[in-house]
Amino acid sequence: MNTWNATDAKHKFPQLLREAGTEPQLVLLRGRPLGVIIGYEQFIKIEEQHTTRTVSEWVDELAAIKETEDDPVLYGRKDRRDQFGEDWE
Repeated sequence: MNTWNATDAKHKFPQLLREAGTEPQLVLLRGRPLGVIIGYEQFIKIEEQHTTRTVSEWVDELAAIKETEDDPVLYGRKDRRDQFGEDWE
């Protein structure tokens, strides 16, 4: 990731945009991170990864997963002592 100070980013904005097409560009203001410039294609990939789904869509997706997988086998634990003692009811 290339780093630009804010003044250089302002004066060389066309170059900043060209380079953002290949990799993210970090802009600093007084030595501290101010923002990141990314290319449009990378932005679209990020947006597609973070699309919001409705609860109904999540449930449908989980139902489809359940149909393709078996129920898990649950085994009782035998390595833990009885913390309540034998008299517990």
